[in-house]
Amino acid sequence: MHFGVESAQLNDIYGHAVGDAALRKFSGIAQLEIRQGDYFARYGGEEFCILLPDTPAEMAQVIAERLRLQYSKLVVIEIDQKPVYSTLSIGIADSTRSGATFETLVNDADKALYQAKNTGRNRVCLAHSLDMSELSHQN
Repeated sequence: MHFGVESAQLNDIYGHAVGDAALRKFSGIAQLEIRQGDYFARYGGEEFCILLPDTPAEMAQVIAERLRLQYSKLVVIEIDQKPVYSTLSIGIADSTRSGATFETLVNDADKALYQAKNTGRNRVCLAHSLDMSELSHQN
């Protein structure tokens, strides 16, 4: 799974300290939610990856949707007694398809992440070998 935390907008509006807080909040939630044997890492900038060994795409979608919903309800910070929220865009690639390598999985998850961002953000998209289908809707 490839996650994009929507912190750039927070940086522009409230400053980098708030954007950084959004990244820390997501990291905290993700670390609580992953299972023993899963791998979580910051991929660069506002992007993170979670590797879910031996996990079918349907289960990865459930995990991603749970993370997306939890994060969208989390107050990143309060400014002038008003809560500031952020959202996640998530791309999922499935290693069970024939011929999948680490490089193709990363590339597929990245394409699915950008599909999620380009179709409205705050959603989960699953990469397929030839096409990508949106799997969840924006709340």
